[in-house]
Order: sequence, then C-alpha cells, then structure tokens
Amino acid sequence: METLGIVLSSAFIATILSSAVTVYVSRLGYKDAYYEKLIDKRLLAHDEIGALISVLKTSIQDPQSTDRRTYHQIFALGYDNFCKVSAMFGSDTHSQWVTNRTREALLKINREFFRCSLLYDQFNEDLVKVGKTEYKEIARLRDELEESLLAELPELHLIDKFLAGKVVEKEISEIDLMKRPSGDEA
Repeated sequence: METLGIVLSSAFIATILSSAVTVYVSRLGYKDAYYEKLIDKRLLAHDEIGALISVLKTSIQDPQSTDRRTYHQIFALGYDNFCKVSAMFGSDTHSQWVTNRTREALLKINREFFRCSLLYDQFNEDLVKVGKTEYKEIARLRDELEESLLAELPELHLIDKFLAGKVVEKEISEIDLMKRPSGDEA
C-alpha cells in the first residue's frame, strides 16, 4: 500500500511539473511568435523607406538649361507625382516601426518637401527650379535618413530594446520658407 502511495504521489508531482513546463514553454512560443511579427513589420518599413531613398538617389542634370544645376528626378515628374512621393515620406505608418532617429530623419524630409511645395505654390515657381535650389539640402537629408536606417539593421531583432526606446512626440511644426531644416538660409 505504501508503494502505491509513493507511485501515485510521484505521478501527481510529475503531472504538475509537466504542466508547469508546458505552460512556460507555450508562453515563450507566444512571445517568440509575437516578436517575429514585430520584426516582419520593421523589415517591411525598412524596405519601403529604402525604396523612397532610392527614388531620391536619381538625379538629373539638364543639358538644355543654362545653369546646368542638378536636381532630383522627382521634381521633373510633375507636381502630382511630387505630392505622392511627399505623402509617402510623410506617412506615419513607418514611424512606429523605426527608431526615433529614423523617424526624425523622415520628418525632416517631409518638412523639406512641404517647404518645397509651399515655395512652388507661393512663388509660382517651376518645380524643377525649386528642385535645383533645394538639391543639396534634400541630398543631405536623404543621406541622413539612409545612415540612420542602416544603423538600425544590426539591432533590428532586439525588440525589447526597440520598444523601450520609443518616444511619442506631439509637436506642431511651423515651416519657414526661408529656412531649411539644417538651419541654413535659402
């Protein structure tokens, strides 16, 4: 009888331990699956931002013009296409999946594009002329964004660190047509 009690109590303890281990492992599996989805979202945001950077890497130098200054191709595709690309840079869908530094770089490009749009509207300037004037500033901001995006890659999988560093900023921006994001005068 005593042996039966030992066997039953051993079986009971083994069942409890087995259940506890199963619950612990399933929680780990859930967390891993959750983190995998977050990493997928981050990778998608990186791909989309990378495509936008590629758009800004294409430049034109018009041999027909007298000044022969360089400008980004997006300024030659018409105002509607310029607005579409501007909207993609301004889209807030990427900001929650990238670091604060990359989000800030996206915001700077968005502000510069908005500033270019205001210059185009206010002064009835040719969009290409605005693009020539703002070429260096946009190239600088594009490089800043690309550098920030590349700096994220080695730690893309560190979700806990990423989430701990996220900051929500609420800010109302004023756009000065004569001042570039770098602070230089136009």
